[in-house]
Amino acid sequence: MLKILQDGGPVMIVILMLSFGALVLVIERFLYFRKIDRNRKKFSESLFRLLDLRDFQEASRLCDRFPCPTAEMTRAGLEHRRFSAEEMKEAMTVRVNSEVPKMERFVGALGTIANIAPLLGLLGTVTGNIKAFGLLGASGAAADPSLLASAIGEALYTTAAGIIVGIPAIIFYNIYVNKVNNRIVDLETELNTIAAAIKSGSGI
Repeated sequence: MLKILQDGGPVMIVILMLSFGALVLVIERFLYFRKIDRNRKKFSESLFRLLDLRDFQEASRLCDRFPCPTAEMTRAGLEHRRFSAEEMKEAMTVRVNSEVPKMERFVGALGTIANIAPLLGLLGTVTGNIKAFGLLGASGAAADPSLLASAIGEALYTTAAGIIVGIPAIIFYNIYVNKVNNRIVDLETELNTIAAAIKSGSGI
């Protein structure tokens, strides 16, 4: 591993740092979505029963116990339940919009890494080839083969590393973008259902 870093040159170090950054972001988002999905499931299991009973205080406490975008949206509905249905839905929509950036957090950074890593690999290819041709130009046919191999190795290692980092990064970026979009669609559907349940005291 150390030899690959040495052969890859400074660009390889940057790519390695990006790989660690991408790994941290992937894990963080995985844990985040798993947490809000679990909370949403537990929250939904009890919510409509409480709304049927018109127990709005307990429903509000339920929002505290299982924090997730659905709970925050419901909290806004409970806080505005004495307003008209349209005003209550507007308050819930505003709360949903404030939750979207939390779901999108770090996803853009992961996409940036996915785009930058292959470009850095290409940069390493260019610098490695420049070094190799520089050695050839300076020494001609008498150029040290080991030095040429080192320069060419820098080009190849960085190209491979950039692609290796970029491919999984773009895969997980697309996965999380789809997750965010799906959660937004789900929230829009839940908004009408929960709003109706708050107003009527009956859920689906």
